[in-house]
Amino acid sequence: MTNGKYVPKRRFKEFESDGEWEQKLLSELAEVEGGGTPSTVNPQYWDGDIDWYTPAEIGESVFVDQSKRKITVMGLDKSSAKILPIGTVLFTSRAGIGKTAILAREGCTNQGFQSIVPKEDLLASYFIYSQSNKLKQYGERIGSGSTFVEVSGKQMSEMPLIVPSIFEQKQIGNYFQTIDSLISLNQHKLDKLKDLKKAYLTEMFPAEGERMPKRRFPGFEGEWSTKELREITSLITKGTTPLDKSGEGEVNFIKVENLDASNGKILSCSKISSEEHNGYLKRSQLNENDILFSIAGTLGRIGIVESRILPANTNQALAIIRNERSNLRYLAIALKSGSVTNFILRNPTIGAQPNLSLEQVGSLEIPFPSLDEQKQIGEFFHKLDQSISLQQQKLDKLNDLKKAYMNELFV
Repeated sequence: MTNGKYVPKRRFKEFESDGEWEQKLLSELAEVEGGGTPSTVNPQYWDGDIDWYTPAEIGESVFVDQSKRKITVMGLDKSSAKILPIGTVLFTSRAGIGKTAILAREGCTNQGFQSIVPKEDLLASYFIYSQSNKLKQYGERIGSGSTFVEVSGKQMSEMPLIVPSIFEQKQIGNYFQTIDSLISLNQHKLDKLKDLKKAYLTEMFPAEGERMPKRRFPGFEGEWSTKELREITSLITKGTTPLDKSGEGEVNFIKVENLDASNGKILSCSKISSEEHNGYLKRSQLNENDILFSIAGTLGRIGIVESRILPANTNQALAIIRNERSNLRYLAIALKSGSVTNFILRNPTIGAQPNLSLEQVGSLEIPFPSLDEQKQIGEFFHKLDQSISLQQQKLDKLNDLKKAYMNELFV
């Protein structure tokens, strides 16, 4: 809203001279329809041709056109389910209020929905879908129930909305549909890269009990050896929780949550004072190329200390591993290999939270090929991680762009 008027901060050029948006109730712009479930003991009601959605199926895709279960015409007639037209915005109304999707073909739902059927020339499907967060917030705020929170059709119908003409709605909807398509495409690319990395981790390191991997670079042959981590490092230790909990100071203080799980990058972190860093926390001062390995809570997350993050320190949830006899990039990725992850799954000490002792970390068995092969493997995964990081950056930019325009194109 600008200057108290129903006008967005940004408008498409052809609508700049249009007047204010109008406030309406959802019931003025759409029908709100519930759903129902045919009797599950009557086989004549099931395995028909009519899509029948449950809340568990909603939230992954913008458009849906294939439900997991289908009902028959008889099942539809013998329940409170109703056929909903293409363009209906499905809205989950209980046990997880606010998941949305747009019907790409006719279908119906169970009773866990209050779906929005836009009235022709009054409400555009993608315009209202793009405000899913507002729908969710409203439903959660207005919903009630003793067993579980639920929002009724009457309550949803009374939701206030501020809308422009149908033409401007469609333009806004088309714009966000384009952004959402790009986000979906880039998310798919990112997922494929991550899956590729998992596959290579399985194939480029020996399976448990084996001495050679399934996949190798040309020119390398023969069995790999195995070494305990303590044999190839000069230091394995951990940090301590600082006494000063303010998070302020000159020295970076790294925790598990500051490690990017996908690529080992160290993200923004809190601070401690130089006095603490050089005093009772001196034992856990970090050096460039130290490997951080999470040993409490979330186990096995990896980070590599870069010069840009120094001076830095860490707490007792992260083991500090100082490499001595192996390729740094190789060792970091070897700590994600199957033999290490399987050890973690078998050996955590369970207390208030899963944890590994420094003794257990030191005894981790690391697959150990020649240094030349280590270098090639380390470089390969480094480049793959760079591709993953680049793809993540593209996705983050698109999500940031969408967020910015959501704030500017809507009232």
